[in-house]
Amino acid sequence: MALPGCQATCGGVDIPYPFGIGANCSRDEGFEIECSNGTTPVLSLSVEPSVARVRLPIAYQCYDASGYVNWTYASVAFNDKGVYRISDTRNELVVLGCNTLAYITSKPAANSSKTGYDYDVYTGCVSYCTSIESTVDGQCKGVGCCRVDIPPGLTDNSITFGGYTHDHIYQFNPCSFSFLVDRDYYNYSRADLNMTDYKDKMMPVWLDWAIRPSPNATDNTLTCAEAMKNRTSYACKSRNSNCTEVVNGPGYSCHCIDGYEGNPYIDGGCTNINECLNQTKYPCHGHCEDREGYYDCKCPRGSRGNAKQAPCEPIFPRVAQITIGVVCGIAFIIILAISILMVHHKRKLRAFFKRNGGPMLENINNIKIFTKEQLNQITKNYSIVLGKGGFGEAGSIAIACLKEDMEERPNMKQVADNLQMVRREWKQRQGMFGEQVADELERPGRDCAGLPYFSAVPMGLLRSSGGQVAELAAAAMAVQPNRVDPRVLLVVHED
Repeated sequence: MALPGCQATCGGVDIPYPFGIGANCSRDEGFEIECSNGTTPVLSLSVEPSVARVRLPIAYQCYDASGYVNWTYASVAFNDKGVYRISDTRNELVVLGCNTLAYITSKPAANSSKTGYDYDVYTGCVSYCTSIESTVDGQCKGVGCCRVDIPPGLTDNSITFGGYTHDHIYQFNPCSFSFLVDRDYYNYSRADLNMTDYKDKMMPVWLDWAIRPSPNATDNTLTCAEAMKNRTSYACKSRNSNCTEVVNGPGYSCHCIDGYEGNPYIDGGCTNINECLNQTKYPCHGHCEDREGYYDCKCPRGSRGNAKQAPCEPIFPRVAQITIGVVCGIAFIIILAISILMVHHKRKLRAFFKRNGGPMLENINNIKIFTKEQLNQITKNYSIVLGKGGFGEAGSIAIACLKEDMEERPNMKQVADNLQMVRREWKQRQGMFGEQVADELERPGRDCAGLPYFSAVPMGLLRSSGGQVAELAAAAMAVQPNRVDPRVLLVVHED
């Protein structure tokens, strides 16, 4: 992002502020870019991280049987008061050749007369081989090729070769080479020992840049705290930016805070990132929602976990889900089986009811049919022993009335007393069925000899399962079939 009205690119390379082409387009002259085919062509300029990628020539030294033919030291020098430093973390020094020593020198020594050294920095390595075949492609470990890290803070660089003889190797290795290079760029090949385009050969090199102290400053340090004291010269203009002190030389750099991206050196240059659109960089294994300066990532309903770090897990694990499913399935099968058995039992009872003349009884108006549940209520769940209590006494009187011998039959007063007792017992139940039966018990009669019908036959409860009560009623009808009024026969129908 360049300043408004300024050239934004040069040769396909973006020129972001604080860099600039032309007057008033850069922060200061240290960031001014000349758009031309220069000797140090720029490959890229980056605001975050604060680096520039350029191309630098390689150093070489060639010889024949008579000795050295030509050479170059591939020197490069940046103003130590300027904004650039050769990156020590992204570059390395590479030396190619057999029987070759090469090293870089940097920072001319201020007290060389005392130390005996002209420079403060010497860094290099030795490469040796007896033939091209003794080297291995891809390996740069001292045989035909060696590499070494460089120290931080370098603003200048000059490569020097050692004075080893080459009279026995010049035929297959006529030149020695050395260069600074991006540590991820170069891969050794034995063919490079005999390269022919070395004069035009250039290698990519990274430069670290920063907001450095002014060239006229007496103090060669510049911290963030000091820089923020002067808001006019403070370089971090975006309100969503912060300041970071650099390690490769003095000064500081500006960065957009988390959740923002853009150019922190321009007012309003840091803008919100929609993290949900780039889940490779901003992972989310759940529901992603962008916020100003950050993003939410939540697990879907029914799951839990940190969706920014790992896939969400179900609240009910798979084992629990399977267990619940199996239990529910078994419960369903049991309920279904019980339902089928109940339907089958009901159909069986209905068939039994039909087979024993139930439909015929239903068509007779004077017959009251009770269900099993109703009779359970009426009879106190059959808790009265046959022949005992009021029902038992009334039943005994009814049977006695059927005897052939008139003298053995009870008189009307005895019958009335027993029936009144039964009636009171039914009334005490205060239920619908008790009232109905009690009404039947109130039907009038004269005496056993003159009864046109029985006022009640409480033993005549015909149960589908048989039993003593049913047998008693059957016996009563067998003795006097014409004197038992069918209206008071209580039939159990188990619906």
